[in-house]
Amino acid sequence: MKVAFIVSRLVNLGPVLVVRDLVVGLKQENIDCTVFYFDEEKEISMDCDTYRISFFEKIDFDAYDIIHSHGIRPDAYLYWHRFQIKHCKCVTTLHNYMYVDLAYQYNKVVAVIFSRLWRFLLRKHDLIVTLSRNAMEYYERWLPLSKLAYVYNAKSVDRLMDLSENEKQILLDFKKGRKIIGVNALLTERKGVDQLIRVLPELEDYVLVVVGDGQSRKELEQLSIDNKVQDRCLFLGYQLNAFRFLQYYDVYGMVSRSEGFPLSLIEASAYGVPTVCSRIPIFEEIFTSEEVAFFTLNDIASLKQAIILIEHNEKNIGDNFRKAYLERYTIKRMTIGYLSLYRKICTER
Repeated sequence: MKVAFIVSRLVNLGPVLVVRDLVVGLKQENIDCTVFYFDEEKEISMDCDTYRISFFEKIDFDAYDIIHSHGIRPDAYLYWHRFQIKHCKCVTTLHNYMYVDLAYQYNKVVAVIFSRLWRFLLRKHDLIVTLSRNAMEYYERWLPLSKLAYVYNAKSVDRLMDLSENEKQILLDFKKGRKIIGVNALLTERKGVDQLIRVLPELEDYVLVVVGDGQSRKELEQLSIDNKVQDRCLFLGYQLNAFRFLQYYDVYGMVSRSEGFPLSLIEASAYGVPTVCSRIPIFEEIFTSEEVAFFTLNDIASLKQAIILIEHNEKNIGDNFRKAYLERYTIKRMTIGYLSLYRKICTER
């Protein structure tokens, strides 16, 4: 079997990292993979041949059994070239809840227009993969159930990769014997990091380390000043391979208001870092209350109680979290899921 992936650019973003890990898993199953991308920007590498193409450049579609797109531009590319696609099967993975995420990123008008456009572009696809049962149910309202499936994401981490000595010293100097609540995220309202700042005045023995950048950073920094906890908040900005910081966190904060599938949460589970999770459907689907400490979204008292629960460690949450990763969220499990779907649609010719 030959599989071609299409992404917008080779950068450190969730969908691209999923493709990178899936390529690794498929190669272990002797599947021939190729990755095509549009933009010149190239931040990460793939363990297969990669080719930069233009949107209007036709590739040899039928040299592949599967063409697997990730994102609105790759989906649009397959729709634009739909008349040149004769025999291969087209698959897409939807990494988000279209309307919800576009509304957070832009506004509701943009969300309505572009979510409708995006769904229209999926008409050529033979299979539409979502990241959870909940997401599949979300898309059932607009897309044919016969074309929908779901596969949980996975995430590999190289646990031999560590912080530099300088980075370690920065954390040590900041920590000063206190416990670290850490979060690795793109800083937008959707990620809910403001809740961690608001809870800090209630937790004098904790500090907050934020790894990531984004449009909400200045607002979050101002919020830390408004709450008089700026001396207990460390904003480190964007860091490549942010998972390197996980082993230095006492608590991981997964406090999102919406998520497609949280790769940073899977990374935290790989390290077994005790984690507080907002009680939203995707998190409740993929982890249990024995594996993470849930709190009610936007309820600071509930968030505080979840952190205290972790502090007392009455449920061995960190150990259970790590076991969940090994059982459910390895590259092997994700690869088996996708390979099963590929083979199924190929037999439907």
